[in-house]
Amino acid sequence: MVQDTNYLSHWCNLALQGKLKTESRHRKKYFPKKIRELKAMLLKADCICEQGKGSHTKCSHPLLDYKITISGKDGNDAKRYQEKDVKDFLKDIQEAQK
Repeated sequence: MVQDTNYLSHWCNLALQGKLKTESRHRKKYFPKKIRELKAMLLKADCICEQGKGSHTKCSHPLLDYKITISGKDGNDAKRYQEKDVKDFLKDIQEAQK
């Protein structure tokens, strides 16, 4: 029993001295945006969004010659590729405005 407390106190001392890494090795928790947030970002950038088939929404911008399609209902979590597509689309809009 005495050994266990010595062992525990040794690790506690290491942690207090900063020699023991106490943070998790895993990635930080990722919270995806909602589909409604992506649409709001596009509308804020003056995109024209029109309803497609089912739960698809097609968004375009007057300065760009292509459209972006977002699938999913407004309350669904967006996939990482959807967030990346919207981010790239917004970046293209900024570059076209220059």
